[in-house]
Amino acid sequence: MKKRFCILLALVMALSTVAVAASAETHVTSVTGFGGDVTVALEVDGEGTILSATVSALNETPNVGGAAAETLNEGALKALAGTKLADLDPDTIDSITGATVTSTAVKTALEKLKARATGTESAVVKDGTYTVTVPAYSVLEQMTLDITFADGKLTDIKTVTAGNTPEIFATVEANLYPRLIASQSLDTDAVTGATVASNAVKQAVGLAVEMAGGSAGDWYTPVEKSDAVVELDGYDVIVVGLGGAGMSAYLSAAENGATVF
Repeated sequence: MKKRFCILLALVMALSTVAVAASAETHVTSVTGFGGDVTVALEVDGEGTILSATVSALNETPNVGGAAAETLNEGALKALAGTKLADLDPDTIDSITGATVTSTAVKTALEKLKARATGTESAVVKDGTYTVTVPAYSVLEQMTLDITFADGKLTDIKTVTAGNTPEIFATVEANLYPRLIASQSLDTDAVTGATVASNAVKQAVGLAVEMAGGSAGDWYTPVEKSDAVVELDGYDVIVVGLGGAGMSAYLSAAENGATVF
C-alpha cells in the first residue's frame, strides 16, 4: 500500500511539473544593434513571472557587443528571474561600458517584449527636433543627427555629422531616411553595403524616441516587404549584394569581358 502511494505521489508531482512547464511561454524579439540584430528571449510562466532572460548578439563585435551580451546574460538578465513581466523596468539595467549600442538594444528589446505581452499602450512622442549622437562606422567615430517629430510621428532626419565614408552614407540618406519616415518603424531594412551606418541611424532614431518621451520598443512594428519583380536585361552577370566576395566576382567577370550589373 505504501509503495503504491509513493508511486501515485510521484506521478502527481510529475504531472504538476508538466503542467507548470506547459503553461510557460517563450517571448522572442530582435532589435538593431551595432552590427546587426540583438535578440532577447524571455521565458514567462502562466502567472506572468519571468523564469529566464537571455540575449544573443552574434552579429555584434565579439569582444565588444558580444562580450557585453555574455556579461548581461550572467548578470542583469539572470537577475530578472522571479520578476513580474508587468513590473519589468529595463532602465534599471546598467549599460555595459564600451558597448552602449548593444546594451541599449537589449533594453529596447525588453521594452518591446513587455509592451507586447502586457498590451501596454504606446507612449506618444513629444513634437520637436532632437539632436542625437551615436557611434558611427566604428566606435571611434561619431554620428550626429537632428531628428524631428510632429503630431507624434517621425517627420524629418537631417545629418549633422556622418562619421562614415561620404559615398556610402549618401545611399543611407537617399534610401533609409525616407523609408524610416514612410514606415514609421525601426524594423525597416538596412541599406545593402551600408549596414553599420544604417543601424547607427536606426539606433539614433530610437534614442530620439526615448528623448521625446516615447518607447523605442513601440517603434519595432512589421514593415511590409516589396514583392515587386525587377527585370535586368542586357547583362551577362548580375551580382546580388556587395562586400569583398561580391566586388571580387564583379571585377573578375568584368576583366573577362562580361557585361556586369
